Amino acid sequence: MLIVRVPPWAATGQSFTVPVDADPSMPRTATQPTPDLDVTGIDIARAAVFSGRPWHLLHQPHHGSNAEFAQWRVTSCLRLIEPNGSSLRRPAIFHSEVDATEKGHLNFALGGAMTKAYLEAKLGIFWLAHYSLVKKSPRYRVLRRVPGFSEPDYIGMDSQYRFFAAEAKGRVSLDAATKKSLNCKKQTGIVNSVNGQIILQRYGVAAITGGSHIQLYATDPEVEIELPKPSEWLASFYEYVRAVCGPEGEVSEAENTPESWTQVSFDLPEQVSQWVSEGADPAEWEGLASRTREAYRESIVLPDLTVMSVSSQS
Repeated sequence: MLIVRVPPWAATGQSFTVPVDADPSMPRTATQPTPDLDVTGIDIARAAVFSGRPWHLLHQPHHGSNAEFAQWRVTSCLRLIEPNGSSLRRPAIFHSEVDATEKGHLNFALGGAMTKAYLEAKLGIFWLAHYSLVKKSPRYRVLRRVPGFSEPDYIGMDSQYRFFAAEAKGRVSLDAATKKSLNCKKQTGIVNSVNGQIILQRYGVAAITGGSHIQLYATDPEVEIELPKPSEWLASFYEYVRAVCGPEGEVSEAENTPESWTQVSFDLPEQVSQWVSEGADPAEWEGLASRTREAYRESIVLPDLTVMSVSSQS
C-alpha cells in the first residue's frame, strides 16, 4: 500500500476541466467528442505518482525513498494549485513570490503529471517512462537519429505495442517558439528506434499555468491509433501498479508532509494481484471488476481497481 497526502480540496472528488488547445493535425481519435481534459485532484496525484517511473526501470522499486519521491511529485503538483470554479489555477502567490527557477521545477512536475493524465484519458496510453531511465536500462536499446544533448522527456508504448516519444512542457505562458517546437516535435524526433522498433509517433503536451486557469496545449501524431482495449499489456501494467503500491501486506508511507494535508492510500486488492499472477485474462475483466467493487463497496474503487482510502488522521 502506498500512502501519500494531498490538500483537502483534492480529496473531495470534485472534477475540474483543463481546456486543451489542440493542434489541428490531431487525429480524430483524440478530438472526439471534445479535447478538454476532465480531472480530479486524485487524478493529478495519481498521475504524478506513476508518471515516468515504471518499476522495472528502478534499481530498488520497493525502497522507502520511492514513496518519498512520489510524495514530492504530488506536493510539487498540488501544493500550488487551487480550485477556481470548475477549473484549476496557480494561486496569486505563485506568480508574485515564487522565484523563476522554482517555477521551472514546479511546472516541470505539473507538466509531466498532466501529460500522463492526458495520454491515459484521451489516447489510452498507460506505459510512460522517463527517457533518462530508459537509456540507462540494459533492457532497452535506444538508437538516436543524431548525436547531441537534446532528448525527449519520455519514451512510451501504446496499446498496439508501438514505442513513441513524448515531450512535456510546463510553462507560465506558451510563447510562439515553444509552440512551434511542440508542433515540429523537435526533441522527440531525436530518437529513431527503441529495441529495433522505429519510432512512428511523437507527442507534445504543454501545461500552461499563467492565466486565470491551467490549460494544456497538445500535439499528437499524424497517424490514428486505436482506443484502448483490455489486452496483454494488462499484466505488465499491474505488475507496475503492484510494485508502486508496495509488497502485499506492507505499508509504504511518505513522511515529512504537512499534518494538515489529507492522507490518501492506494492499495491493490489481493484478488486483482492473483488475477495478474494467473495470466490476466482480459475476458475475465468485467467479472473481476464487479467482484472487486462488491467486496470493497464501502471504499473508493478506482477505474484500474486500485482501492483508495482517504483519511484526515495523521
